[in-house]
Amino acid sequence: MLLLFLACNTPTDAEHYLAATADPGNPARCEPIGDPWLAGECHAMAAAWLIEHSDTDAGLAVCGALPPGDTWRDECFFLLSDRMSAAGDQARQVCAQSGQFQDRCLGHAFGREGRAMLQEVATGEERDVYRALRVKSAEYFDDQQTASKKLWHMMIEFVASRDIQQPFSAATCGGLPRRICQTGFQTRIRFMLRDAGGSKQTLHTLCNGQPVEVGAAIALGGPSWEADADALVQEGWRQFCRR
Repeated sequence: MLLLFLACNTPTDAEHYLAATADPGNPARCEPIGDPWLAGECHAMAAAWLIEHSDTDAGLAVCGALPPGDTWRDECFFLLSDRMSAAGDQARQVCAQSGQFQDRCLGHAFGREGRAMLQEVATGEERDVYRALRVKSAEYFDDQQTASKKLWHMMIEFVASRDIQQPFSAATCGGLPRRICQTGFQTRIRFMLRDAGGSKQTLHTLCNGQPVEVGAAIALGGPSWEADADALVQEGWRQFCRR
């Protein structure tokens, strides 16, 4: 009878987890959880809380205490890298411990550092920053193909979204390679038509009106552009419409 009473009053894993959520900075609350998956999630939660409250070493220690090869250990370090907004050497050190999530962890870190650099770029400095980012990408990724791919997508996003409320112009690209500029403009078309709720009919109308007139594009929710970018823009439209 006593054993039955004790069994009925033993907290469940779910109850232990709920108790841990009420005291999120205390990883010891996770120790009684018997289910390995739930325990790992609990520890990752505790580590994230510690990072968010400026106790970086303690947060990293919680992740490091999880068993090597455990999915939640990998996820924990990946999560902490993001919560810390890690970049550079710090990101590489943390991401090196994120196992199966290492490529994604490094990708996020490179994205943070790269976008911060691009946010500060002034007109005329684009090519220099592009070169600097090429070096950065090689520091993050050992595989050259991966480094090039990550940099390519970052630059396309930069061109597509740069001063997006303003007409696309030669200054939008600055000194960047023409292929990046054209693909960036095509991506801007996609962004703006999507946001405007453009249909296949909208696209059909624009593509059948080549060369595309800027007024027609604006009327249907597409991007506008300046005369100094018209040759590049028209080639961008031709490539976009062939897809």
